[in-house]
Amino acid sequence: MKNIQFLFICILLLSCSNDTNENIDNENPIDSIDEIKNDCPGWRTSDYIIESQEDLDQFAVLFPNCKTFHGNIVFDETKDFNTDALKNIEHIEGSLTFIGIGDGSYDLSGFNNLKSVSLSFEFKNATLVSFPINFQALESVGGDFKIHQNYYLESITGFTNLSLISGKFEIRDNHSLLTLGDFPNLVQVVRGGINFTNNGALSYIGEFGALTSINGAFRIDLDSNNTLTQFSGFNALTSVKGILLGGMTEVNISGFNNIEVIDGFLAFGQIKKVTGFESLKHINGELNLLSTSFENLQILDKLNTIDGDLSITSNHNLTSLAGLDQLTSIGGDFNIYGNDALVNISGSNNINTLNGAINIELNDNLKTISGFNTIETIKELLISNSGAIESLTGFNSLMHIENNLIFNNTNNPEVVINGFNNLQTVGESLNLAWSFNLVELEGFTNLTSVGGSFFFQGSSGLTNLDNFSNLSHVGETFLIQNHTNLENLNGFANLNSMVKDLIIRENPSITDISGVQNINSVLEYVSISNNPMLSQCAITSVCEHLNNGLNHVIENNAPNCNSKDEVISQCD
Repeated sequence: MKNIQFLFICILLLSCSNDTNENIDNENPIDSIDEIKNDCPGWRTSDYIIESQEDLDQFAVLFPNCKTFHGNIVFDETKDFNTDALKNIEHIEGSLTFIGIGDGSYDLSGFNNLKSVSLSFEFKNATLVSFPINFQALESVGGDFKIHQNYYLESITGFTNLSLISGKFEIRDNHSLLTLGDFPNLVQVVRGGINFTNNGALSYIGEFGALTSINGAFRIDLDSNNTLTQFSGFNALTSVKGILLGGMTEVNISGFNNIEVIDGFLAFGQIKKVTGFESLKHINGELNLLSTSFENLQILDKLNTIDGDLSITSNHNLTSLAGLDQLTSIGGDFNIYGNDALVNISGSNNINTLNGAINIELNDNLKTISGFNTIETIKELLISNSGAIESLTGFNSLMHIENNLIFNNTNNPEVVINGFNNLQTVGESLNLAWSFNLVELEGFTNLTSVGGSFFFQGSSGLTNLDNFSNLSHVGETFLIQNHTNLENLNGFANLNSMVKDLIIRENPSITDISGVQNINSVLEYVSISNNPMLSQCAITSVCEHLNNGLNHVIENNAPNCNSKDEVISQCD
């Protein structure tokens, strides 16, 4: 009511000003209130609030021929009303907002001729059950299109001519929503994305058969919705900034068959089955698969490049990575976590660029890791807490690891490492910790430098470490521990750098450590302990360290190597 009164005063002032001031709008002078009525004045900085039928009735008096309204129209908790007063409006040069309508009687047929809204279209907090089918003439929305927080709303239909949304398209938090009708002529969502979120009862999403472009992300996360059993209808889509399909544990998703490039992320979460994406070649962002029911990755069999991370996490039915055969480039990390049915990882030999790390963790039944034979440089390789591993092969073109190479925490009684034949440098630490189960080691014959620590623990079948005969530099700790049958360290004869710590312990068969006699010096700590067959440990770097009174533990070895004094007595 207050806005109508304010507007009426403005009309009178404008009319009087036109009679007394010749400088006002000389090119298009206002001659009468009738012209103002026909022009339907408004303002862009204020809302035209309709709270009652009285407001609508006065609108009919003031603007009987209004076609283009130059402002925002807001229905705010309006009860028992009809909109016949708005029947001539074709364009709203502002926003159209409905807040909390539905109690009592209502009639929105006055919007039957509305063709465009220049700013946003918003419908929220309504108590009605079905969306009024009164917007079939609507062709474009210049801002966001939002239908949200309508807790009783069960269906949305009636937008069959809507072709353009310039902002976001959001259908969210409508907890009783069962069906989302067709949008058959919607071609573009220009500046925002599409978001279907927290519509927990949704069982049907209609056709979007004309939609070709979304200049934002496509998100459908229905809060673990089990009632939506089919989702399709986006096969015309060719351009999108990102896609999230999640929270649909029993849904078969199809469509998206014409997308070749996703200019952002692609994420699948808690979904059962996906068909489509048969043209997808490039993802200009991350690819995430989280808690899906996928058994393999054949849906991605045309995928060639991923510019971000590839993460495959907690997919409990996934047995292999079959489907990544065309993948040549990963711009970030390759993460494989917690896939407890995964038996083998046959890394595609077509991957020649991987700019991040490979992280393989917590895959309890993983037995074989192979392939990756065309990658030359990676940031890091971590294989951890995957207790069934029997064989690690491949990586035969890999020359440089910028950070760490870590294998640890497996419980299989026999593990074979066969690969890494061209590896030359590890920028930080190399950690082989296989818990008394490594029986065969091949490769590493070209390794020359480890910038950080060299940790090698837990082999049951190795009697020597001759594979490391070209290793000349270790920057920090050098540790040999828990090797059941290891007899000597002759494979390290070329190691001639200073090391921070030298640790040789719990190797029950070792008799000789002269293989590390060329270590230049030990800067901080020496530990030689629990090697019951080792009687000679007076190598130059150890003698110098002990003579300088630096930190050490020498104990539980054979005679002549059981204390500082015994070792010093054997030094030259």
